[in-house]
Amino acid sequence: MESFVDKYKNMVIGTEEKDLDLDDFDVEDVPVEESSPGFPVVGVLLTDRKVRFPTLKELMSSLWRPGKGMMIKEVGEKRYLFTFYHRVYMNRVLEGGPWQFERNLLLLKEVKPDDIPHKIVLNEADFWVQIHNVPYSLVNLGTARRVGNFIVKFIKYDDNQNSEKWESYMRIGVCMNVDKSLKNGTNLKKEGKSFWVDFKYEKLPNFCFICGLIGHSDKFCLLNYEEDLVLEKKLWGPS
Repeated sequence: MESFVDKYKNMVIGTEEKDLDLDDFDVEDVPVEESSPGFPVVGVLLTDRKVRFPTLKELMSSLWRPGKGMMIKEVGEKRYLFTFYHRVYMNRVLEGGPWQFERNLLLLKEVKPDDIPHKIVLNEADFWVQIHNVPYSLVNLGTARRVGNFIVKFIKYDDNQNSEKWESYMRIGVCMNVDKSLKNGTNLKKEGKSFWVDFKYEKLPNFCFICGLIGHSDKFCLLNYEEDLVLEKKLWGPS
């Protein structure tokens, strides 16, 4: 009689797996609730503090006021999935930023069909930046592009603000990489002359006056523990 060991000794486990082809799947078999997931947006809150999720849900719902409702759930540490039920409301939120919760930046990104929400990289946010002390002759789109790409990435030019060249500043939209320090200004060089211009960011959330990074305060900055670092002045804020 064949023993149990003899019967299964030649069995190979796990090597004959076959890909699952979803193209053969009948979508009509899927319930309406599953086939219509709404318009999802993933968000990450940049903060080194504990987040009160019920408070966040209540505040963001109050700020955004989506007419057809919205579902919010946690999908990771300080990572959330916001599901809207009409594209208009989703677009309004994505275009209306930057958004904050308790002065902490909330990064948002639309979830595409092939995305995995908890693996989406979120490190960019759009800000308006005021460029102060720009010489009259340099208030133009060309200067705006150069300055915007110096900050990180230029995305738009405020024609209304910049059409009046006697205004106190030039206003541009930039896409910020939050993994990099904020820049506080630069020298514009033209025909042998140099002009220092200051950057002032609108709706800026909590950030560090020491390292210039968004997401923590100077009190908890790791540079405080660098023995060789001597800070005579905080470059992004008061001494």
